[in-house]
Amino acid sequence: MNLNKELINQLNGVRLKFFLVIISGLIGAIFTVGQSRVLSMTIDGVFLKGKDLRGLSNLLYLYLSFSIVKGFVLWYQQFSASSMVRHIKEEIRGRIINRIVIASPVSLRSERTGEFVNLIWHGVDTLDNYFGKFVPSLFFSMFIPILILAFVFPVDWLTGLILLVTAPVIPVFMHLVNREC
Repeated sequence: MNLNKELINQLNGVRLKFFLVIISGLIGAIFTVGQSRVLSMTIDGVFLKGKDLRGLSNLLYLYLSFSIVKGFVLWYQQFSASSMVRHIKEEIRGRIINRIVIASPVSLRSERTGEFVNLIWHGVDTLDNYFGKFVPSLFFSMFIPILILAFVFPVDWLTGLILLVTAPVIPVFMHLVNREC
């Protein structure tokens, strides 16, 4: 999928909803990283430090809390995305119908009504994945690696440095593989 400027302009009418989708996705990513950190501390406590279940109860409660909050945040993200997409689709359908109404009957006589109906309903419905998943994923792919680096560097600067050096190479390889196919 590629970015279409005309479709991206549809986000102007739903900026707040789009912002909420992005922010809730990033908050969900923060809780995912937090869950990973708590899980690694739990595994470290069991296998390397020999702690029992009582010694790890706080970590397990923290993990459970992170899971619940993350689930709620990701539900809210999906709710906001579906609300945003619904608004965009209504706007686009309205503009298509207005153009049909404005067009002269003579110009519409040569067109097939089935094509219009298909465009208005099925064609516009294909925008669900574009606005609900693809466009937010572009933003997540920019910000989540930075977020991960922010968590990794304080724990292990060498791993953070390796991630910092190798991460920019991934899109280059993806482009090369895509070009070959």
